[in-house]
Amino acid sequence: GGRDRDNYEEDLIRMVAQLDLSDFDGLQALHEFRLRRGQGLSDRELAFSMLIQNARENAQLNDDWALAVRL
Repeated sequence: GGRDRDNYEEDLIRMVAQLDLSDFDGLQALHEFRLRRGQGLSDRELAFSMLIQNARENAQLNDDWALAVRL
């Protein structure tokens, strides 16, 4: 029901907040493996893949910003 979905989303948000980039590497590898086997991604998996990409871009932006501050 609706409450189960709320709990799922809260749990997912909590889990994602605790991930680091090495965790994203493993998840991305799993998704790429499934795609190579011809298995499409679910909506949630697609959203998670987008989250992974965004996290990588944010990490690069943070690195660039730190370098700029040091200059």
